[in-house]
Amino acid sequence: LAIAAASNPFAVGIDPYRGGKMCVDEACRNLASVGARAHSFTDCLNFGNPEKPDRLWLFKEAVRGMGEVAGALRIPIPSGNVSFYNETPHASVLPTPTILASGIVRDIRKCVTSDLKTEGGTLALIGTTGPEMGGSEYYRTIGGFSARVPDVDVGALRAGMDVVIGGIERSAIVSCHDISDGGLATALAEMCIGGDVGAEIELPRREGLRTDTRLFSESPSRWLVELRKGKEKQLPKDRRVKVVKLGQVGGSSLVIRSGRKVIDTEVRKLAKAFDEPLWKVMG
Repeated sequence: LAIAAASNPFAVGIDPYRGGKMCVDEACRNLASVGARAHSFTDCLNFGNPEKPDRLWLFKEAVRGMGEVAGALRIPIPSGNVSFYNETPHASVLPTPTILASGIVRDIRKCVTSDLKTEGGTLALIGTTGPEMGGSEYYRTIGGFSARVPDVDVGALRAGMDVVIGGIERSAIVSCHDISDGGLATALAEMCIGGDVGAEIELPRREGLRTDTRLFSESPSRWLVELRKGKEKQLPKDRRVKVVKLGQVGGSSLVIRSGRKVIDTEVRKLAKAFDEPLWKVMG
């Protein structure tokens, strides 16, 4: 049994319909990342005062988006919880639907984790990167804003899950991380920290996107995987799913190139930046 949670109030606050769809997508991605097929959901829906039309609209659209993706995937939501009136006289909380997902693993011995495993292992991106940056961690960090929240293509999500889960079950994938908060760069940094090993990749150019978009886009239905040496061809193929080889595991630094070197940071520095903030905030 696999369990995952997903929520994206920043995207929902901009576009509740697409944001609701992204929450279900992320829950499914998280389950697939360990080799589990989504079985059922429950939810906790936290919103403001429903007696105010704009608050009720946010709730209605978020639920519509969540239900549309879950229904298309034929995944039931047999229970849930709604919490309204989460606001002060001055402001409401961000609309925050949270999904708790359960999944079934066929063979627990095949499950993988996100930490990188082997020097020389091949890194690949599964899924398509888009230009929509609304609600992204990157824009919140630099003070940017976009009303374009990524949309979910249910067919691409279903096909992507089949490729990832099939690759794990065939032992072709030895490490996997879904791409969500912070985009590709953050997912890869977390994989390096977990495995205490570096990596060097070249960002794919054929999307025709800016370098910062390719680094930090939070387009749904994407995974970053490490492939087992000699089993790269065992990864299932589907014409709806783009698989691009990015580079290799190895060294003590994370190096990302886009024609030129754009990131070169030692893994120990990444780990320090990842581990210390909470302790500083907590005093």
